[in-house]
Amino acid sequence: MCLKPNGHSHAWFNMISGDQVDYANTRKGERLNLNPGFWYRFGRHLRLELSYTRETMDEPEGWLYKAEIGQLNASWQFSARSFVRAIVQHVGYDFNLALYEDDRDSEVRQLFTQFLFSYKLNPQTVFFLGYSDNSAANQDYGLARANRTVFVKIGYAFVL
Repeated sequence: MCLKPNGHSHAWFNMISGDQVDYANTRKGERLNLNPGFWYRFGRHLRLELSYTRETMDEPEGWLYKAEIGQLNASWQFSARSFVRAIVQHVGYDFNLALYEDDRDSEVRQLFTQFLFSYKLNPQTVFFLGYSDNSAANQDYGLARANRTVFVKIGYAFVL
C-alpha cells in the first residue's frame, strides 16, 4: 500500500506473510515481514527518508528469530552538480537458540553510518568523497566499532 498525499511526500506499508523454509535447520516455518516507510522533501534541497523492517519466523516448536532494520537517509542537494548524503542504519537480530543446531549468539546488533559528498565535474566525470563505519554488538558486549573507511572515487566515462 502506498500513499502520495502531495509531491513532497510518499508513504508505504508492505506486508509479506506465509510459509518459509528455515534453511539453517531445513524445517518449514511461517514468516511475517512488515515494512513501513516514509520520505519527505523539504523544499528543493533537503530530503529525509525513514524506513523500518521487522521480520519474524515461527516454527511448530516456537519462534525461531526476530529481525529489525531501521534506516534514516538524509540528503541535501546543493545544485544539479553536487549533493551530500548521510545514512544511519541499525540492525538487530534475536535468535531462539533452542531451535538452532549451529553455534550462534542469541542477540546480534549492528550500526552502520555513511556520509557521502558527490560533485559532477561534467556529464562524464563524477567525484565522490565519503566516510563509513560499522559497529557490532551481541548479548555479551555493547556496540563497538568494527571498522571505518574513508574513500575517494573519481568516475569517468570514456567516449569512443
